[in-house]
Amino acid sequence: MKKKQGAKMWLAGMSIALLAASVLPGCGKEDGKENGASPSQAPVVSGSVSPAANVAPVKVEILKLGTSASTPIPTPDFLHDGILKATGVDLTLNLIATGTDLDNKINVLAASNDLPDLIETRNRNVYQQLVKNGLLLDLTPYESKMAGIKKLVGAGLDSARINGKLYGITRPTSGQPSNGWIRKDWLDKLGMAMPTNPDELLQVAKAFTEKDPDGNGKKDTFGITGSVEGGNASIFAPILLSYGVSPFYNAFYIRDNKVYNSLYDPNMKTALEKIRQFVSEGVVDPEFTSNKPAAAKDKAHKGQAGILYDAWPSLVRDESVQVIKAANPNAEWVIIPEFKGTPFNYARSIDQGANGGFIMLPKRLEKEPEKLDRILSMLNYISDGDGLLLAQYGLKDVHYKLEGGQIVMTDKATEAGFTTLYQLIGRNEKEYLNTKFPKQASYINQSLAMPELKTVNQLLDKPENYSATDAERYMQEEMLKFFYSKSNLTTDYEKFLQELGTKFGFSKMQQLAEKQLKEQGLLK
Repeated sequence: MKKKQGAKMWLAGMSIALLAASVLPGCGKEDGKENGASPSQAPVVSGSVSPAANVAPVKVEILKLGTSASTPIPTPDFLHDGILKATGVDLTLNLIATGTDLDNKINVLAASNDLPDLIETRNRNVYQQLVKNGLLLDLTPYESKMAGIKKLVGAGLDSARINGKLYGITRPTSGQPSNGWIRKDWLDKLGMAMPTNPDELLQVAKAFTEKDPDGNGKKDTFGITGSVEGGNASIFAPILLSYGVSPFYNAFYIRDNKVYNSLYDPNMKTALEKIRQFVSEGVVDPEFTSNKPAAAKDKAHKGQAGILYDAWPSLVRDESVQVIKAANPNAEWVIIPEFKGTPFNYARSIDQGANGGFIMLPKRLEKEPEKLDRILSMLNYISDGDGLLLAQYGLKDVHYKLEGGQIVMTDKATEAGFTTLYQLIGRNEKEYLNTKFPKQASYINQSLAMPELKTVNQLLDKPENYSATDAERYMQEEMLKFFYSKSNLTTDYEKFLQELGTKFGFSKMQQLAEKQLKEQGLLK
């Protein structure tokens, strides 16, 4: 068949042309007898896995994020071989090291209408654009063949629906949510209690800055470190969240059946007043406006600050503990419990539409029914039962064993580190983390149990011609002025919102958010 030529420009700043092709490559027949294959050879996908005995292998390629540099894939590859034996899929991983490079590769392949059998992206804009250009398979008619996938992903699958149709499979998000953390050994040394509200947090931060908590006789510590990178004032998250405001400037959320945006939330100005106190008291890392998240973490590791908003691996994973203890053997980081007596007691902001990315199938597969069935069989297999255990932990009685019904990793577990590359649909995150990191289980479970402000940005499409990049740059610039008291909250804040809404078109985003949330039934 001939491909139709005709290019379309990507939205959201993507400048690579895509073919708007509706005629697909290959010459598969309508009865499914492609390349001499008989429909009777294809396994029937009815559950988590389909038997693959006596069927010819089907080659499948996935383009995905990942690198085998740090966790090399062994030869022979027991996971590849397990998938092949169970499903008849001869899977090739085409790994791209960075998200940007991955999206660029997708763009190039899409422009020539040459997408592989499976495609992963962590970028919702890329997903939406592939749908818009008619290059993805509508999976809605095949949902009855996705039992294992649905069991793992659950309701999160709905975040991949566009206009009621399913064009991709969402991956569950990582179980590494951020929380406020504090040096408990510093609290103990100074005879201070755990802070329970922003005012107490300020007093603790002042003591960490002024009272030599590390006992070295120098004034070389400060209360709080962190960053404000990417439109996310995470350094001030415990303060903002205690007032019910997301640290993400452009976050949308629903409260009392009304749509709020962080910046337009009436509680934002109150939260800003409190943040200005922290900054003016000199208890905040003076470099927080230029810090990268990694730099802030490094300062916490070195003992330069006693309060940090971050995810558990940064402070209690074995590798992090080694670095921290090398700088100060007595250092003890613990999670700050949820605040009490504040308007809201949120510990973090989580997007209820967030996911770990999208797994997509090209539209041409509707003309390749055998390969499609095999692919769905394979995805079901690694999403449930023995296949999921294989993808999560490796080989039973080699890399893990069962003790009293519990999974316990063996001393050969590190040999199965590469299996994360095969977790295409994700994993049972809480179970996985508790199994892989038993020493950190108490922190993980405490973190996952903290109250969350649920935002909805990942459920929203942006308006045509709306430049999120320009709007977010303006938000960042103006918010820093309010943090440093260079702009007046009484007179300048309303001007800022008006400029954001008109010149930068944010009012269109607000209007569209309300409309879409009503269409989705989240807003009445």
